Amino acid sequence: MNKLKSHVSVFHLKCIFLYKSEKFYDHLFKHLHLERKDTQENMISYWSDFGIILQQQDQFLVDVEHYLKVGVFQISVNVSTKEAVDTIYQEMKKGGFKIYWEPKIFDYAPGYYSTCIHDPDDTLIEVVFIP
Repeated sequence: MNKLKSHVSVFHLKCIFLYKSEKFYDHLFKHLHLERKDTQENMISYWSDFGIILQQQDQFLVDVEHYLKVGVFQISVNVSTKEAVDTIYQEMKKGGFKIYWEPKIFDYAPGYYSTCIHDPDDTLIEVVFIP
């Protein structure tokens, strides 16, 4: 039987304050080579091999406790080298963004090496290298 090959092509993320998320994702995505393609009053999109759309959350839902919201908790993005993980970690740290964990090896898969950063809405963005 042939296996269907598939991948996620677009992430659509809601954020509380678009201007805070814009600063974070602009900083991160320049290192991941995602290009800003569209900017509107309450939405920004970035594209490369996949797309990420940031959209400001409707104001009446902002006060709902984060852990009660339904949605994405973590996004992991693969990079091609261990050095890329280290560079992105250093750049995000220099940018003043909250680090969840420093680059380290995990036993999820042989050579699994990653760092993880909080975006302004506490979504975890993991940058990972798997040889």
